[in-house]
Amino acid sequence: MVGFHDAPAATRNTMTRCDHFSDEKRWNVAWTIQVTGIRELRNALKAAEGRLPSELRKGLNEVANIIVVDARRHIPVRSGKLAGTLRARSTQTAAQVVLGTARTPYAQAVYWGTGPRPGQRGPHNIKPHQVMHESFDRNKAPIANALRSVLDRLAATIEA
Repeated sequence: MVGFHDAPAATRNTMTRCDHFSDEKRWNVAWTIQVTGIRELRNALKAAEGRLPSELRKGLNEVANIIVVDARRHIPVRSGKLAGTLRARSTQTAAQVVLGTARTPYAQAVYWGTGPRPGQRGPHNIKPHQVMHESFDRNKAPIANALRSVLDRLAATIEA
């Protein structure tokens, strides 16, 4: 709680003369701001500091899983191996949706597409299937709601 209180009577509303402006009179008004509960807030932040990073990472994984679930339904399937590599990954500051592993080197060609490659072997003219971008565009509102709920849970963790 923040409150505004007057300064002690000795310094309140006293008129002083400035030496270098001899004709001017200036008012010297002092205010103090008192914040109550700052110590409790600091203690709560210190107590929650150990739990917050893991809680935030878990929450960001939940948000990224919204895209994973939707994108997995729209990814082109031959063997299902590529769809199995679609996964959520997060750190304390970012959430990512990852497609492909070392066993699926064709993941980028499927996602971004390829043009004609004269004189080279392999697939030619693959249409891009940007399922993660399309999934994000389809699910902007649920993603925003999920982020809000993650932040609310983090705030509740700090307050507890």
